[in-house]
Amino acid sequence: MCSYGGCVNPNLDYDGDGFPISSDCDDLDTEVIPGTTEDCSSDCGDGTTTCEEGAWTPCTAPSDCSCTPGEERIEPC
Repeated sequence: MCSYGGCVNPNLDYDGDGFPISSDCDDLDTEVIPGTTEDCSSDCGDGTTTCEEGAWTPCTAPSDCSCTPGEERIEPC
C-alpha cells in the first residue's frame, strides 16, 4: 500500500489511533478515523465528506446550482 509517497505495510498504524493505514484517511492525525466527517463545499453550497475504508467519500455539497421557478434556496454570500 502507498502512503505519503512510499510503499508500506497496510497494517501499520503511524498515529497509534488503533486504525491501520488501510482504513485510516489520515494516519498522521489521531483525530481522523473511519467514520470521521469533514466539512466541504462546492460553488453551490456546503456539505460533508466521510472517511470510509481509507478514503474520503465524495462531498455531499450540491453540484447543480440551477433552480426551478418558485423554488427557494439560501446561499451564503
